[in-house]
Amino acid sequence: MMVLWMTAPAWAAGLTATLDREVLGMGDSAMLKVVVEGGGGSESPRIPTVAGIRVTPAGRATRFEMVNRRQRVFVELSYLVTATRVGRYSIGPITVNVGGQTLQAEALDLNVVAAGDPAANTGDGMDQAAFLELRVPERDVYVGEPWVAEVWLYALGGRLLQAPQLQEEGFLLGKLQDGGQEPNIRTNNRLYMRARFLQPLTAARAGDLPVQAANCIIEIPVSRRSGLSDLFDDTFFGLRENRRFSLSSPSRTVRVRSLPVDGVPEGFQGAVGDFEVALSASPTNLTAGDPITVRVEVRGRGNFDAVQLSEQPGWRGFRVYPPTANFVTQDSLGLSGTKRFEQVITPEAAGLAEIPPLVFSYFSPSAGAYRTVRTAPLPIRVEPGTGTPALAASAIGGGATGTSAPELPPLRPHLGTGPGMAVAWAARPWFLGLAVLPWGIWLGAWVATRYRERAGADIEGRRRRQLERRIEAGSVALGQWADAGDSEAFFAGLFRLLQDMVGARVGLPPASITEGDVEGLLSARGVDRETIEGLQRLFQACNQARYARTGGWVDLQGLRGEVDRVRAMLRQPGDSRRETH
Repeated sequence: MMVLWMTAPAWAAGLTATLDREVLGMGDSAMLKVVVEGGGGSESPRIPTVAGIRVTPAGRATRFEMVNRRQRVFVELSYLVTATRVGRYSIGPITVNVGGQTLQAEALDLNVVAAGDPAANTGDGMDQAAFLELRVPERDVYVGEPWVAEVWLYALGGRLLQAPQLQEEGFLLGKLQDGGQEPNIRTNNRLYMRARFLQPLTAARAGDLPVQAANCIIEIPVSRRSGLSDLFDDTFFGLRENRRFSLSSPSRTVRVRSLPVDGVPEGFQGAVGDFEVALSASPTNLTAGDPITVRVEVRGRGNFDAVQLSEQPGWRGFRVYPPTANFVTQDSLGLSGTKRFEQVITPEAAGLAEIPPLVFSYFSPSAGAYRTVRTAPLPIRVEPGTGTPALAASAIGGGATGTSAPELPPLRPHLGTGPGMAVAWAARPWFLGLAVLPWGIWLGAWVATRYRERAGADIEGRRRRQLERRIEAGSVALGQWADAGDSEAFFAGLFRLLQDMVGARVGLPPASITEGDVEGLLSARGVDRETIEGLQRLFQACNQARYARTGGWVDLQGLRGEVDRVRAMLRQPGDSRRETH
């Protein structure tokens, strides 16, 4: 039998050093592990002497790996690290010579504290096997502003069983997104696999709101402690088991600010972000009464759910129909994209030369102020419609000349009823109406002009009427969702409806109203305690559905009846004017 030994080119040599903890109590020991890659015949690593620290060899193991017919050799050396006094120490840099090449590992930091100090690690090294880190914006955010929380999972390896979940108060959560993984991230004197998760959030109320990443479950293979654990590396003997860890991050606080009450532009619908608006229309040459399709594109980053087209007071002379909308996202989080609206308008008279500018208002968190965008007017040409053709009149010819006179008709024995006396035109009813008609047209035009001027000046009245229409439509939709048992849509619509109801009562933009504002705003306007408590119960039901994730067991029809009752009570300015039945 012949045995052939084949030697493949060696991999590049490498050196890593890790400590199983970064805080050590007096009387305990830490484990220092030095791994030499490609160092089968290497010398022992050189660890600098540090006053106050004692490093003792605890074991050596060699393992081999074959990858693509190439052999990789790893020499793992373990050392026990003990301290003789309290202090902060730096161990290293650690060096080793491999085939004439000197390799170096970075120095490791170790903090030695008094025995029993709570800052000391538990001693088994598993308190650092995996941990979560939550990153939130350092700046303040606004109610209605979408933002992204980053959750970083650090683990020595293993298998993720449940992704981290955010525990929060006062936020609406989007869909958690996987942000990818990075290997060999050094922190706490160890090399970790780091996974990133992205969680979109939108604040629903103002205040200092806590956020925490929790309920992350990961399974990691760990060494089983035995009587040999202080002398040898358990990995070498295969003494390992899978252990599950439930991870939580430290809680962070996010400061959420309400939208400014002053300077709210007319037509503001609650959009928060940074946007651009484009307007187009076709056809532009048409006759009066023909439809025009207006296309509006709102691009940018923000809460596109609140991006809606408001009424356009400048579009007088056009009949306007409700728009349709669709949203195309540009990122996986749904925060950036384009929302497109299509709206049909009809010119009511000939001679219109343009579609007036479209006005869109939003709140910009980056500027901390409201912004209003006005598009350029679109030139159009509207011709008169085709009228009814006049009927052609037939001429009656004169009498024909003949050689003989026509025969006379025979005499009638009975002459019949003769024609009455002719009535003068001025005495006829239609002539009187024709004389009054120009004055009636002039009077109607004057009244219409005065009405439009007064309506244009009554901004609050228009806003109030618009809110009433939205409240009515929202109440109808609430009943439909309750009948269908769609609790998610029901509570989302209920929250908006409550904001609209309170906004209409106090004369403030609905998007700026939060649950915490209800009592102060309504009490100042004479609303009774029973009505305020009813509104607070409904707001709390919305919060419970959002944050506690209540399911279909909620009595939607009962809540629907409570909404109708509170809405009827809120219409009255005070207890003294409420109707009794």
